[in-house]
Amino acid sequence: MSAELYERFANINKIDLAIAEAEKEYADGEAAIDAETAKERLNKKCYG
Repeated sequence: MSAELYERFANINKIDLAIAEAEKEYADGEAAIDAETAKERLNKKCYG
């Protein structure tokens, strides 16, 4: 397996895990947030 293919699979796996985690949180009763709020939180988390 090439390094590029491995990286691609690793990135897809990260996305799948994040989706599964979000679905579990939603199923457990956590409130959903809109995309703009999620984007702001992510930018703050990643870029300070």
